[in-house]
Amino acid sequence: MKYYLRNVGLKLLLYKDYSLSVQFYPFGAVMPLTSSVLPLTSSVLTVMAVAIALGPIFAKEILQGGPNTFGFLMTASSLGTLAGGIYLTKHSNVLESGKVLALGICFMGVSLIVFALSRVFWLSLLSLFAAGFGFILQIIAGRTLLQLLVSDENRGQITGLYVMASTGAVPIGNLIAGALASKIGSSNTVILGSSICIAGSILFMQQISTFRDLIRLNLRTEGT
Repeated sequence: MKYYLRNVGLKLLLYKDYSLSVQFYPFGAVMPLTSSVLPLTSSVLTVMAVAIALGPIFAKEILQGGPNTFGFLMTASSLGTLAGGIYLTKHSNVLESGKVLALGICFMGVSLIVFALSRVFWLSLLSLFAAGFGFILQIIAGRTLLQLLVSDENRGQITGLYVMASTGAVPIGNLIAGALASKIGSSNTVILGSSICIAGSILFMQQISTFRDLIRLNLRTEGT
């Protein structure tokens, strides 16, 4: 499917009549969004919800701390999201939104694995800061792709799916955290979820050129 969509996008770019491009464009944009971006968004939010739900266990049992320790850990994650948002204000190349999304997911996954394996407080803080940074990169890049690729006719439907995928992932993540942590332990639960995110980002990297072509097609169409 991805190769077909890429070929369609490239062929449409060759047409001088851009109204024909607009006619075919919504189909080509919706499919990769629903088949890759939305599942990735759900996975990332689920894994982040798992890490947050298990945060008190890491603070008390693994890092041998208390409520203040958990507060510092959550603050580090929040500061990471703030830093990621500031970084993206300097990133003006929308053609690389797909690349930013994939790297953000991978960065978050690796950081959470480091957090799960860490037994040192400062390393846990740094890893959660990095995880928050990668997390917000994925969220903002995903929404940017949604705005760039979806036509006005389909924007309401895809936005609804995106919101459902985002909000529905948090309670699912809490459920998974409780179920798996009691079986395989808190650290292994976070590592398992993070590994799934990394695998998803690697698969998504194979579609980056498809998204770049679709974004270029949209920008070229709107410029006429």
